[in-house]
Amino acid sequence: MRVDVVMAVAGGSVVRRTVELPVTASVRDALSAADMAVPDGGVATVFGRIRSLNSAVADGERIEICLPLAADPKQARRSRARRKANPGR
Repeated sequence: MRVDVVMAVAGGSVVRRTVELPVTASVRDALSAADMAVPDGGVATVFGRIRSLNSAVADGERIEICLPLAADPKQARRSRARRKANPGR
């Protein structure tokens, strides 16, 4: 079976690898075959749904490696609002 493994990298580009796996393969097997790994704090998803590394994969699925957030979204918004309210400071 064929499975795609994708991950966004710095600069807005995307790394995509298609791997051929046995029908009994797991997410971990697909990542290994693609020579990719989930970084600390990241997750693996299949079509947007979080999956464990031991989950089975099916033919044609796309495994996405989601990186951890660089900043807390709430805190980033507060900082932007604060800077907008006090532009000279």
